[in-house]
Formats: sequence, structure tokens, C-alpha cells
Amino acid sequence: MTLFYHAETRSFYDTAVHVADSIPPAAVKVTTAQKKKLLEGERTGQIIVLNNRGEPVLEALEPDPDASARLERSWRDSEIQRLTWLRDRHRDELELVRATTLRAEQYTQLLHYLQALRDWAQDEQFPDSGRRPDAPDWLNE
Repeated sequence: MTLFYHAETRSFYDTAVHVADSIPPAAVKVTTAQKKKLLEGERTGQIIVLNNRGEPVLEALEPDPDASARLERSWRDSEIQRLTWLRDRHRDELELVRATTLRAEQYTQLLHYLQALRDWAQDEQFPDSGRRPDAPDWLNE
């Protein structure tokens, strides 16, 4: 049994399974250990590329800044949606001249947090998820 890797098709070939005519001529020999290491690297987010000697090696993927921004916008949108009912309930209670569930201070903190979420995408530290706006402590209780 001989193993091969073909970069163009991003496939492994095994002479125990594939007939010689079906293995692309540009495929390069690899060991079982190399194949295992390459496949494990792919599972952890790396890609297989050929080095300057034509051997398959692992390379880290460049982070996609647009993907991070989309993810943060999605988080932000869901966070706003999650809290809108709380703001609306407080407004309704005020208009109905009822006792409010939130204290005035909590309502102000909620409004500031919602505004910080809206402004998050324009922040210079966006889309670093570690720099997201901080929710008031009472919201997490």
C-alpha cells in the first residue's frame, strides 16, 4: 500500500483502494503518519498546501476580518432583540401609570447598554469580542 496526496483535488489516494491509472500524476507520496497529521490539522482549522519542495504541509488560515464582524453584528443584534421586551415593558408601565418593574436607575442603565450595543460596530475595537459593551450586572441575575 502506498499513499499519495494530490493538491489540486485536495485528496488522498491509496494504492490499496485506487488503481494506479486513477491516481493523478501530480500526486506526491506521503506516509501514513503524514496523512494522519495532515487530516488532524484540517480538523483543527489548518489547510494543506504544498511547500517549495512540493510536499504537503499544514498552514494556518488567515483570519477573515469580515467573518468576525458579521459574527459580532449577529451577537449584537440578538442581544438587542433579547432586551427590547424589557425596555418596552417599562415604557408600557409608565404610560399606563403603573408601578414599574425596573427602577429608574435600572431603566437608564438598560438604555445606555442598548445604545452602546448600537454603537458597537463603529467602535475602534470592533469586532474584538473581548471588548463588547458591558451589560449592567443586574441583567445577568
